[in-house]
Amino acid sequence: MNTKSIPPGGPFGPLSLHINAYLTQVKEQGYAHGSICEQVCALRMFGRWLKRTDRELCDLNEAVSDEFLRHAIKRRYPKNAARSTLRRLLAMLRRMGVIPAAKAERPSPSEQLMCAYLRQDRPRCSCRRVFIRDHAPIGGFHRAVAISNIVRRALARAGVVSARKGAHLLRHSLATEMLRKGASLDDIGEVLRHKSPDSTAIYAKVDLKSLRTLALPWPGGAR
Repeated sequence: MNTKSIPPGGPFGPLSLHINAYLTQVKEQGYAHGSICEQVCALRMFGRWLKRTDRELCDLNEAVSDEFLRHAIKRRYPKNAARSTLRRLLAMLRRMGVIPAAKAERPSPSEQLMCAYLRQDRPRCSCRRVFIRDHAPIGGFHRAVAISNIVRRALARAGVVSARKGAHLLRHSLATEMLRKGASLDDIGEVLRHKSPDSTAIYAKVDLKSLRTLALPWPGGAR
């Protein structure tokens, strides 16, 4: 794919006039040729979707981007690659004044807890990792299994009995709770950062409310 120059009015819908500016930006930022080609593919798919749904540049925001991503994952497009590409595109268009600045949103409870940890509880050190040990030697965990060991000990202290142990229990519990509150499998897959919808499909079996609608009536009307 030739990413040196793309003429306006190409297969990018409303984005066509700004594709070259985006390519210039990512090249200056040092992205590899393969990564740029993948980003162009995401932008082409996004531009065509915008045109098909009768949207213009002035309509672009995070809500429109999220709606497209739900469309993309149904077509098994690499959703994480598309998300980062659209985030860079929106930021560039806002700097250029093409679309209005994003409205400030109130931090979620989890974001507030993260800020409190970083400002108050995290020991000072040169380690760039977010979560570090709180006792010497201060630094990051050596292996991912250390997180599971912490969760396992916390469950034992709390007297929680579960078939699942370790950090995966937290992911499973979050997905189950989201499902019970009406979240779609696409939303759950996005939060858990699943690469394939098949990885999220396993949670369909715990959605008892939806499964009951699929159950066949018992012969004779008995229950």
